[in-house]
Parts: sequence; structure tokens; C-alpha cells
Amino acid sequence: MNVSRRELLAGAAAGLATMPLAGIAGKSLGPYRKKFPLCIFSKYLQWLDYDGMAQTAAELGFDGVDLTIRRNGHVLPERVEEDLPRAVEAITAAGIKPLMIVTDINDPDDPNTEKVLKTANALGIKYYRLGKYAYSDNKSIVSTLEQLKPKIKALAAMNKHYNIHGDYQNHAGNRYVGAPVWDLWELIKDLDPE
Repeated sequence: MNVSRRELLAGAAAGLATMPLAGIAGKSLGPYRKKFPLCIFSKYLQWLDYDGMAQTAAELGFDGVDLTIRRNGHVLPERVEEDLPRAVEAITAAGIKPLMIVTDINDPDDPNTEKVLKTANALGIKYYRLGKYAYSDNKSIVSTLEQLKPKIKALAAMNKHYNIHGDYQNHAGNRYVGAPVWDLWELIKDLDPE
């Protein structure tokens, strides 16, 4: 992996910035730490290999890793079957857990979607973050949401099949589905909350 000096410094700064947070949060959570484990988003350790990422996360005091499985992520979706087990092995060897993954998943028909969910399930990962959806200047909000409903329903069925829970981050900005939050309700209100 080629990393520019700027990317290296930005990653190091982000990692260093989270160090006090992990310690403070870990102490302040006290007895709730088992119920609410503290993870680090692996994007901030992107410049490290699996072992380095896992060791750094453990040394910083995190309970687990929120691992990127997406374009330019720690694990590339097309290599998930080969590389996710290696990443999980490094994470568990460091004494922490692969608690969640961040993906580009937003289409049940994408050939990588089922591979990612199946592999994550086989490795005991129970939560993933979907990719984001965006509004188009060429379609109304209502038509965009109507077009997304079947995709979300099909993803929910896949999630149930693979015993994994898909989460959606509501990115800020008027361009993204979920930014106003009410639109997410329109997409998921008829689905099983699990």
C-alpha cells in the first residue's frame, strides 16, 4: 500500500487524538463496558496492516474494531473470503473483537453483497453499516425512496438469512438519504426491527 506523507501524518494524528478518548471512555463506562464496548473505526488506522491495526487498537484501550470492508478499506469486498478471516485473526490475537464492519453494501444484487454478509456471519460478526444512498437532482425524494424500498427489503431478508444486523449512518447534507431521518423511517417502517 502506497501511503503519502500527508496520509501517514493524518492517520497518526487521528490515532493519537483517539488515545485519551479510549481511556476516558473506558474508565467512565465502568460496569457498562461489557454492555457497551468501545470500538475504533479502522479507517483511522488505515495506514497499518491487519496486525498493526489490531495491536494499535488494543494498546489504545479499545474493546474492538469497526473494520472497513469497502473500496479502499482494510478489506476489499472482492477479497472478503480470503482477507476477512486474516483480519479477524489479527484482531482476536490482539485480545480484542471484530465487533462491526463498515461496508459499501446498498444493493442486494451486487455480487459482493452476499459474499460479505456470508463471510462476516461465518466469523461471528453480527453488525454492519450499509453504504450510503444519495438523492438525485433528476428524481423527486418520493420516487427515490420508492425505488429504494425493494432494495432495503431484500437486504433485510439477506440479513435475516445470515443472522446479521444492517445499520445505516445518517450522513449530514441535503444530498443523502437519512440526513433528515424521517426518510429512513419511510424505508424501514414495514420491516422487522431485528
